[in-house]
Amino acid sequence: MWPPTTPDSVRIGSIREVLQMAGADSRLVAISCDFYRPDVSWIGAVEKIGKNTLTMLEVTTNARWYRESTRFDLADITEIGFGGGYEDALQAVAGDKPSR
Repeated sequence: MWPPTTPDSVRIGSIREVLQMAGADSRLVAISCDFYRPDVSWIGAVEKIGKNTLTMLEVTTNARWYRESTRFDLADITEIGFGGGYEDALQAVAGDKPSR
C-alpha cells in the first residue's frame, strides 16, 4: 500500500532525524551507502551526528564491537534500518556498546 505508513514516533523528515530517533535508545542501526558500496551494510551504535557526518561504533557479523569508530557522510547514506530481527539478534549477542 502506498504511501507506506510509519508509527507516530518515527519521523522521516531527514536522514539526521531518523538517525537521532533510532540512536536515541541505543539500539543498533544499519546503514547503506548504495552509491559507494551497494553490496554492503554497516551496523553499529550511533555515537555522534554532526552537521554532515555520522559517527558510529560498528559491530562485526560475529557480534564483536570494533575498537574504533567509523565516520560516514550523511549525503552518502541511502538506507537506514533499525529494530529488525537481525539488528536485535546481533545486539543481544554483542551486548551494550562498550563505554569509552
